[in-house]
This record gives sequence, C-alpha cells and structure tokens, in this order.
Amino acid sequence: MLTRQEYVTEMSSTLSTSKDKVLTTKVKTKKPRAHVASMTQFGSKRSSRNLFKRIMVISTEILALTLMIASTSYADVVRWYRYYDSRGIPTISSTVSEQHLQQGYDVLDSRMQLIRHYPPFSADKYAQQQVLREQAIAKKISDRHLQETYVSSTRAATQRDREISNIDEQIQRSGIESKHLSDSLNANIASAANFDRENKPIPAALKAQLNKNKVLLSQSNANIAALKAKRDQTNKQFDDAIAQLKVIEAQGNKPDASPTP
Repeated sequence: MLTRQEYVTEMSSTLSTSKDKVLTTKVKTKKPRAHVASMTQFGSKRSSRNLFKRIMVISTEILALTLMIASTSYADVVRWYRYYDSRGIPTISSTVSEQHLQQGYDVLDSRMQLIRHYPPFSADKYAQQQVLREQAIAKKISDRHLQETYVSSTRAATQRDREISNIDEQIQRSGIESKHLSDSLNANIASAANFDRENKPIPAALKAQLNKNKVLLSQSNANIAALKAKRDQTNKQFDDAIAQLKVIEAQGNKPDASPTP
C-alpha cells in the first residue's frame, strides 16, 4: 500500500506524462489538405474524442491530487490529546480538559504518534516557577535600567567619584561652619561664666546669642552626619551598580535600546 507521500509523487508523475501526451497530440495534429479531407474526416473526429477524454482524465487527476494535498495538509495540523486515568485507561479527545491537566497528557499527531508529553499540573510548582520567572524578569529590567543609566562600569565609576567629591566638599564646608559656630558658642559660654563668677546677671542678648549658637551648631552637626550617611549610601549604590555592570559586560551583553517598561 502506497503512503500519502508516494501517492502524491506518483500522481504528479502521471499528471506530467499525461500533459506531455496532450501537448504531443496538439503539435502533431495538422489541418488536412483539401484532396484528403474526406478520407481523414472520420479519423479527425475520433482524435478529437480521444483528446477530450484525455483532458477529462487529466482534470480528474488534478482534482484528486488537489484533494490529496489538502487532506495531507489537514492531517499535518490535526492534534489529539490523551491522558490515562487512575486505572490506566487512556482517554483521547480533540481538546484539553481539566482531567488532562490533572493527570498529565500526551499530544498526538493525526497518526497517533507522540509529539510531546506534559506532566500533571501542580499549583505549588507553578507558583514556585512563577516566583522565579518574576525574579528573572525583575533582574532583566534592573540590568537594562543600569545600562541605560550608566552605560558602562567605567562611566559609572566616573560619576561615582564626581558625586562623592561633591558630597565631600559639602561636608568640608559644613565642618568649617560648625567650627565657627563652636568657637562662637565657646566664647559665649566663657562670657557667661565671667558674669557668673562676678555674681552678675548674664545679659539677655548674651543668653540669646548663646542659645542661637547652640541651635545652629546642633543643626550643622546633624547636617554633617546626614552628608556622611549620604556619602556612604551613594558609594554603596555605585559600587553595587558597577559590580553588576561588570558582570553584564563580562557576559557580553550590550545596552538595550528599548524603553524601560
């Protein structure tokens, strides 16, 4: 018994041969001369009938070949889904049901040959895989954001040094301001002590200045502490970014030009 592919090949070969015969018949058929027309009239009619029969045969073969190709194409896309119940009895259907998912199922082609097997669905396993997928997506977005922000680890290091230097300058200015406030406060305290040793009341203006310098000095010290914390945070942030960029660069990844979602 011929397979579908062999049948299609044989039909194509037969069709090609039949076409060649028809073309040969058309080429060899000539208009009869006047003095032999009466002798060949019967033969011409017979040839015409034979030609018509050949054309009908060719048309039938073309139709059969078309149907065979269409049938073959349809068979290639047919899918069946099979699962086995707790007793090992198979069930086959053209759609995937809840039982398929619970038991696990096979995808079959039109010849009932296995294409792929899907294991039973597990909600816990799916949830774990979903967490991993979300983490992978988040990491990919983070890496792309780093590349879009800093371009490279070298540029990130340059930007880090520039920002750290700017914060250091602010810390230095705040330190100078704190020293002036501290010196002024110490002078206020000394003056107040002199008044106290002389058993004299401390002037209200001196008290006000002393209290003001205390507040300003406290604020300046708090500002210095905040700047130092910012410096440490900025340095860590850049160090982490630079380390990750170096990993990305080592993997050969290039910056993604698509916008960050």
